[in-house]
Amino acid sequence: MSDEQEYLYHVYEDAWQLKSLPSHMRMPMFRYLAFGITGEGFMTSILSGNYYGAVLRADVDNLRQFTDWIRWLNESCPQEAWGSREAVNDWCRSGGLRGISSGTLIAR
Repeated sequence: MSDEQEYLYHVYEDAWQLKSLPSHMRMPMFRYLAFGITGEGFMTSILSGNYYGAVLRADVDNLRQFTDWIRWLNESCPQEAWGSREAVNDWCRSGGLRGISSGTLIAR
């Protein structure tokens, strides 16, 4: 992780309530929110609102904290960043908050 990414992680860790997520998911979620970087699997499924797919792809920790994930999405995650596959694709295409703050618009 670059110095800039580490700095931003510590700035946004509390603002985004990342500590309510399983520890191994905090950095991937930070990268998604800040830079629009995501992979496939559990995180993309839950962000897309595909809860069935998320349960199928969840590891033990994510399955155990599934209701915490739903609460976190509703209370802490930027609304534009989740809810459908289209929203996730748009968020990634925009470059996350960094892209949006640089003038990239999320068009729907």
